[in-house]
Amino acid sequence: MFWGHALHGFPENLDQLGPHFICSFSLNSTKTLLDIDIGEYYEIQLKGKTVRGYMTDAAIWGVKRRCVLTESIGKTGMEGSVLMKTYLWIEDRKGKSSYIFWQTFMAQLCPGIVVESKKNNSELVKAVNALGDNENRYVIVFDNSFDNLQVVMEQKMLRKYAKAKNNVFLLDIICFEYSLLEFKDLIEWIYASDDEFLTKRKNAIAAREKLVKTIQNGELNYKDIREIVEYNQNADSYNVEQLSAKILFDLTRNTGFEVSKSNIGECWIKSCCEWRQRMQDDICGLDAGRLQLKEKMQHICKGTSLFMQFQSIGLEVVL
Repeated sequence: MFWGHALHGFPENLDQLGPHFICSFSLNSTKTLLDIDIGEYYEIQLKGKTVRGYMTDAAIWGVKRRCVLTESIGKTGMEGSVLMKTYLWIEDRKGKSSYIFWQTFMAQLCPGIVVESKKNNSELVKAVNALGDNENRYVIVFDNSFDNLQVVMEQKMLRKYAKAKNNVFLLDIICFEYSLLEFKDLIEWIYASDDEFLTKRKNAIAAREKLVKTIQNGELNYKDIREIVEYNQNADSYNVEQLSAKILFDLTRNTGFEVSKSNIGECWIKSCCEWRQRMQDDICGLDAGRLQLKEKMQHICKGTSLFMQFQSIGLEVVL
């Protein structure tokens, strides 16, 4: 295992070093450390013990750190110590589609990260402000609905509180529905090539394409776009989170990928094809090339902005 300290000068007392938790998100950062031959280790005094170790510098979780690699002693690495945990805090309640998605996604790509619900935006902001734990890491998923004034105000407070803590990391995503909406293979997954929905839902498909392209180009004025107005003449009454959720529902309804605020289709959270309510003529785009659940999560990560968001805070997914 390895122990680390933010590199603001090497601590005179090596007991200041804390254990670092390694998972699939951090393996790219730590691979060079793990590849160091144990034959190069030497005796180091750490935590009141003489252990064989190796001191070096490395960028871990986006911070340059002075690290000491040690041979493991017991399951926790050092007697009496506990490995650092990583938590993913979200605003949605347990049982809601967003919570189920994040729980599934993290369980497949990094099972060591614990997903916790804070029930709503306000409680999530309060939890970050009140956080007194400096030993573990916290990744915060807070919807960036940029045209919702209440959300903008709460996000401003969240950023202020997070900035004051060195173990809190913010993911900058619009909402989980938008993450699925921007997934590059979305249409190819939910519809077979000859599916009549490709024609019946052409307006929703066009609106999705224009909305995603507009936001990816850094433009925030999406409500006057012709394809979006043709899809829904009342688009001006929605914020970006609400519009993303509506388009996603209209695209996926009556399929195994159906997503609403309260439910997420089994085809997002199970391997192909375990949809219990599937009818004989229910054919999706994955029918000819079925995927295991972990493969689905890997594709979603690579095919959305989630991958870049994870990298921006030092979470490196091994895919």
